[in-house]
Amino acid sequence: MNPVAPGSGDTSGVAPPIRCFSIDVEDWYHFKIDAPETWDSHETRVQVGTDLLLEMLERRGVRATCFILAHVCETAPDLVRRIVSAGHEIASHGYNHQLIYRQTEKQFEEDLKRSIGLIGDLSGRAPEGFRASSFSVSPKTPWFWDVLVRNGIKWDSSVFPVKNPFYGGVSAPAYPHRMPGHDLIEIPIAPAPVPGMGVPFSGGFYFRFHPMPFLRWSARALARQGRPVIYYVHPWEYDLAQPRMDLPPHWRFFRYHRLAAMRPVTEAVLADGPFVTMGELAARVG
Repeated sequence: MNPVAPGSGDTSGVAPPIRCFSIDVEDWYHFKIDAPETWDSHETRVQVGTDLLLEMLERRGVRATCFILAHVCETAPDLVRRIVSAGHEIASHGYNHQLIYRQTEKQFEEDLKRSIGLIGDLSGRAPEGFRASSFSVSPKTPWFWDVLVRNGIKWDSSVFPVKNPFYGGVSAPAYPHRMPGHDLIEIPIAPAPVPGMGVPFSGGFYFRFHPMPFLRWSARALARQGRPVIYYVHPWEYDLAQPRMDLPPHWRFFRYHRLAAMRPVTEAVLADGPFVTMGELAARVG
């Protein structure tokens, strides 16, 4: 597959519509990225939302890509085994859910190696894909892709090329492409191609913020440009009984706004297929 440049009008690359459904498998308390020392004191609930997602995926016949936070391998190993036995693709989400731009190269590599080992032990195969927490690869982390490649990662989905204070701020093409100078495929989260701007829409908070007609319009608009749609969700977004954290107002809104909408929105999205795994998509990039 040759990536299609924005505005080219050529759809000979990714044949539209191509969609990937991905899950960042992390627990409700992993949001507290500055307090990992408290994690083991919290109730493990990652299985609640993940099992619900596995049921929806099985019913629709969809294989997802599951970015496993390796701490979950320690707290819920049976859940990881269920994901594997259901035939879903396994990738790494790191171990400690730390923001990449707050780490040194050495710290990130140690975290990555730990995650690869734990995930490989449970799944029977070392993961070949990676996603950074909060899409936090940034211009401050030029070593990021070097670390991935030398640890056997073949493709990555850590770039969200939108202007947003929550993400790393890397400027990159919003379609799958081979990273210059690296034997690695980058699969960004493409925003909706609203004229004059890119609007995030394809997962997480945006599933709960945008109306369903806008989500469908956005997916169709990307498909018309020959771009795949990369959906992403988190198990805690489906767990309405999760403990509520004491957060500042803006984070509280981001975290808890319309959680009850996640299941019907996801059901509608899964019905819109077809879907491929992100590894399968990466294999099509020339």
